[in-house]
Amino acid sequence: MQLHPAIIIVILILVYIGPYAFVYGRTATWTFPRIDERDFKAIEGIKFSLRQEVNLTNTTEAGAAKENGYSLNVGILHRKFLDWIGFPLVLEVNNFTFKAAGVYQDKILFECSHFETAFPKPTGSEPWYIYQPLVDKYDNTYLDVSCAGEASLINATNIVPVTLIWTMSATFVGDRNEEVRSWNGNQTVQVKDLRSM
Repeated sequence: MQLHPAIIIVILILVYIGPYAFVYGRTATWTFPRIDERDFKAIEGIKFSLRQEVNLTNTTEAGAAKENGYSLNVGILHRKFLDWIGFPLVLEVNNFTFKAAGVYQDKILFECSHFETAFPKPTGSEPWYIYQPLVDKYDNTYLDVSCAGEASLINATNIVPVTLIWTMSATFVGDRNEEVRSWNGNQTVQVKDLRSM
């Protein structure tokens, strides 16, 4: 029995595109859902850190006015996750924004504002012995946010706990997905005078 040339061509085309169709179908129905699940689980697992102390670091003069400089430590925690094949990754953190005001008896003692374009992360092109420690290092990322306020509102003799009213947001990017997350709140923090240290 001899096959018609058109049938042979169809068979050859199917043999050629069959593996591609299988891989595409497998990717769409199995791989991508697993990647999405791990990405969103990692993003949902992100926590934040906000230190309970605000450091009064310096006082500067600008003409007759004096301004206090403060520092507040904030962080994004649990960035490390495993991709769908078990390879360790770190969530990208982009467009990190933090704003806060320290309030005491209805007076704003200081205000904080910070924007970070991108948090550090491994590039993926490092050798394994460098890459793995970087993943661990960037799992929890902290930074010091600068704050400022009028010096006459607080000094070494009347440093008291203040209410910190704050907001924080960032874009988190996984292996294939990204999501904007934000938090806000208020809490009591202690002002610590480090100017003489």
